[in-house]
Amino acid sequence: MISMHYDAGAYSAAFAIRKNKPFLNTSIERLSTGYRINQPSDGIADYIQSVNFQNTLRGYEEVGRDIAKAEQFMNQVEDSQEEIVTLLTTMSDLAEQAMDAGLTDLQRAELDLQFVDARDEIDRIVSQTRFNGSLFLDGTYGGGSPLVIQTGTGPTDTLDIVIENHDSATLGIGALTVAGPGTANATTAFNTINTAATGGTAVGTGFDVLNDRLANSAGTRSRLTSAKNIADSVQQNTIAMISVIRDIDVATEAINYTRHSLIQQTGLSMLSQSNISQQGILALFNFK
Repeated sequence: MISMHYDAGAYSAAFAIRKNKPFLNTSIERLSTGYRINQPSDGIADYIQSVNFQNTLRGYEEVGRDIAKAEQFMNQVEDSQEEIVTLLTTMSDLAEQAMDAGLTDLQRAELDLQFVDARDEIDRIVSQTRFNGSLFLDGTYGGGSPLVIQTGTGPTDTLDIVIENHDSATLGIGALTVAGPGTANATTAFNTINTAATGGTAVGTGFDVLNDRLANSAGTRSRLTSAKNIADSVQQNTIAMISVIRDIDVATEAINYTRHSLIQQTGLSMLSQSNISQQGILALFNFK
């Protein structure tokens, strides 16, 4: 039937174009952004999941930075402890030399000067070495409380760093005092062979205390490395999960785009052909 008011073919083509257009727009958007989920309407459950995982990712990125800062702090702690080990080793060597029975009191007193200089250098390191403007080898870093490092996104996901006092008194060598050349002072370290031996024993005690500090630093370093590995793993797997949820399969989406683009083009072509065919009605009205 030839109709002037309703062209069924044209309406069918128009409806097909209208129905296909959202799919074509979706493919264009996905190929433009690289994401399958661009807004909640694309899938509310996946959208919420992706937002949650992105928040987790940002949290662990901050955790990674906190751990990296803590590692730099521990670098400073360990470097300072190495200097104290060197000084204690020097003091131990001086004590051994002072126990030589062939030394005079003057020679032994000169060794004592070096011994006390090394002890005083330990105290100088403790009293002057700072990290971020704060002393840390005297046990007062963080107000005397443990330094709390965030290792996860939860409120209890933390690691405590404790740096104890490293001064000569804590190491057990603070009571040893200097005696000048030719001076016999009962409180000096090396005024006799016996007191030299006492000084050596005190240094040994200092090593015992310092070894505890070194073991604590090594344990803290190990825990920080473990926390960093876990944080890196969480970030890696979270990124992968976000990709699974949001990213498009480019090959599949390219096929979808091609299909919907062809449907759109053929629909427009058929609509045009239908409109042209309707113009044939005018040929029936050939008035002279």
